[in-house]
Order: sequence, then structure tokens, then C-alpha cells
Amino acid sequence: MTWKRGHTLDLLEEEHHRIYGSKWALGLDQKQFLISRGLLPNHHLLDVGCGAGRAGTQLIPYLDPGHYTGVDGHDSSLSAFEHYEIPLHGLAARQPQLLLHNIETSPLPLAAAHFDAVLAFSVFNHLTDPAIAARHVARVLKPGGTLFAAMGPPPCPLDAGLALKETLTVRSLLVPDKEIVWFVFVRQSTL
Repeated sequence: MTWKRGHTLDLLEEEHHRIYGSKWALGLDQKQFLISRGLLPNHHLLDVGCGAGRAGTQLIPYLDPGHYTGVDGHDSSLSAFEHYEIPLHGLAARQPQLLLHNIETSPLPLAAAHFDAVLAFSVFNHLTDPAIAARHVARVLKPGGTLFAAMGPPPCPLDAGLALKETLTVRSLLVPDKEIVWFVFVRQSTL
């Protein structure tokens, strides 16, 4: 991991919980949704835009050790995830992998067709060119693997190999009056 090391005292202020614009508790909603749609402990999951671990802190204990990979382009969020959230929740033994990377600038430095599922919660709606990111995500998904995108679907150019399976609106378990719109895509067998 190659980002600047934050000061532990600064992280104790938990500012990283407030920068996302919605409740930290939504991580539990994300976990429950993925499980309801078939995520199993032995699946390999890529959390694109993992930030400081809002969903990751919920998903890492559920998944088998080494099966969670989080990627984000925001240095200080990843630092908070690594140096505060992982130790706080006792997750180091679960061997989560964290990667500082901008998904729009280059392909993910991860094995092709490795992941069973990709979570992209409020990611594609914040990108300049989401079609590029959709191609990069499709490359690392196994054929038949699933992309779970919320807060806006990725545009899926034909060469991305992603087909929309369903669109669902789900009410939050913990945040009153919050509904999340999920777009579920499946990676086709060939790109």
C-alpha cells in the first residue's frame, strides 16, 4: 500500500465518516443487499470506491480471509480504512487487500476474470468517463460475475460485456426514509 500515513489522533475524530454525504450505517445495507442477491463467503469481492470502509467493515468479516479487495483513488480515505477502521474492527487477520488506484486513468492492476462480484456504491455517477471504468470493471469480473452498482448505473458500451439483469429499489434497514436504487449487471462469457 503506497499512500501517506495519517496521524492516529486525527483519525480518532472520524471525519472520514462524514465526508460521504450519507450515513455510515449504509454499509450494513450494502452487505445485506449483496447477500440477498447471492454473495457467498467464498466469493471474491472487489469494492470499487471503497473509501474508508463503510461497506468493507461489514463485508470483510462475512467473506473468507483474503476475499475482499477495496480500491479507491482517495488517499486519505484509504489511509483511514487501513490505519483506523481495520484495527478498530479487528479485521487485519481477514487479510483485506486495499489498493490506491483511479479506475478512470488505467486498467485495474488485478488479475482478469478474478472476481465473482463487484460493488460500486455511488461510483459511476461521480466519474468523468464512466464507460472507461465499466470496461475496467468488466475485465476483472469472472464470466457470469455480477456488478452491483448503486446511485446510477454505468453506461455499458457493447465492448464492456455487461448486461443489465435487474434494477431494484430497496429501503434502507437503518436510515429512515432512505431508498437505494441498485442496478445489477452480469458479465457475459466473452468480452
